[in-house]
Amino acid sequence: MPQTRPRQTDVARAAGVSQATVSSVLNGQASGRRIPPETIDKVERAIRTLGYVPDVIARSLQGMSNQLLGVHTYESMFPIDHHDYYQPFLLGIEEEAEAAGYDLVLFTSTRDEEGVRRVYKNGSNRLKVADGCIFVGIRVDKAELRRLAAEDYPFVFIGRRDVPGVDLHFVTGDYADSTARVVHTLADLGHVRIGHLQQRDRDEPRQDLARGRRRGLADRGLPAVRPVVVDPGAIGPATLGGLLDSRVTAVLVDNAVQAAALGKAARAAKLRIPADLSVVVLQDTPPKPPAARDWTCLRMPRVELGRLGVRLLLSLLNGSAGAAPLVAQCGFHPGATIGRPRTI
Repeated sequence: MPQTRPRQTDVARAAGVSQATVSSVLNGQASGRRIPPETIDKVERAIRTLGYVPDVIARSLQGMSNQLLGVHTYESMFPIDHHDYYQPFLLGIEEEAEAAGYDLVLFTSTRDEEGVRRVYKNGSNRLKVADGCIFVGIRVDKAELRRLAAEDYPFVFIGRRDVPGVDLHFVTGDYADSTARVVHTLADLGHVRIGHLQQRDRDEPRQDLARGRRRGLADRGLPAVRPVVVDPGAIGPATLGGLLDSRVTAVLVDNAVQAAALGKAARAAKLRIPADLSVVVLQDTPPKPPAARDWTCLRMPRVELGRLGVRLLLSLLNGSAGAAPLVAQCGFHPGATIGRPRTI
């Protein structure tokens, strides 16, 4: 006959106390109910001896804390490679959760029959196993987020997300301010016409990058060059030729994949980066050695954003969260892909 898991009644019997006493010890209420230290010690010894583990589902239904934080994404992104884009976020989440004494639950079984991950798979909210949840990734389902917010379930996004009618809690990088500073750096080198290769998917953080570019140009009184919206696979000689025809001497690119495609097109055209065209990557990707080029780039504070996400979620759980998002400062890596323009 298979062995059943120990229950609170088993712990109470082994410790020689009531089940109510066991429940008080498990819920951290022993001191408030004046349970003697020696009784607490007996209960804890019985728990260790029997290998008792609380039923997290039952505790959640009773509104108790499970000391569990969830991590959910609408896309497949849980990495095994330390060069992966998302791995630093998870590293920061893990470090901060461990420091706070919480365990993590990675929600990976929420994919529906159409292959799309859902919070409400089969109509039920699996996230409620955890006390609250951190969302990571680009894709979102705003209808689900509205429903989740209406349930008062605590959750935090890494990256700014806007859902009309819902006050979402999020942590973000100072993307607009950092991009404006990049434009200032290029202007100080003598660049006047600064282009922008934008990814077609314009999520909120990328909107912040574009806003920072516009602000930086306005700060220095530089002309606004129309951005080029292009996916990495479509970047080629025509893209490069269009930039040069518009007399651009420096270009911002949203990510390292676009930069690599632009670099390949430049080599084919026998153009030198940065002698003929300066390039700055606005959202870096952790490099895979050996790196083909030392791109000048903004360093997204991924580890810090993971940490801030946990801190904000914990403040929601204890009722101390403010209305303002938590913001981490991006770093700037000088790299080797910017210089003075061809002509000043």
